[in-house]
Amino acid sequence: MVLVDELKVWGRWRFGRSCHLLPEDHSPYALAELHRFALSLGLRTAWFQPGRWPHYDLTASKRDLAIRQGAVPVDTKVYIRRLKSAPRSTRSTGSIPPRFTGKEEFSGTPSTFADSHL
Repeated sequence: MVLVDELKVWGRWRFGRSCHLLPEDHSPYALAELHRFALSLGLRTAWFQPGRWPHYDLTASKRDLAIRQGAVPVDTKVYIRRLKSAPRSTRSTGSIPPRFTGKEEFSGTPSTFADSHL
């Protein structure tokens, strides 16, 4: 599942109000899903922001498109609380796998996909 938080004004960002496209958790499978979803929105992997809270920034129009394509709206504070309480095994640095193109097909369990593609 891919999530979007609420629109906010973030300082001097030139595109007006924006939000974040977020993974459900920080597991390799969720991050792969996030990257695939971002590519389907026309985002570049270079725009991915790894780190403690891996995400892509979205404009208001891209947020609307993401929701139409299945992203789930979430309150930012609720999302952060949930991640902080998650087991360490679902956390990562949020880096982009070097072989990830967003066009991979997979079958089996999520861990099978993660093991073979990440």
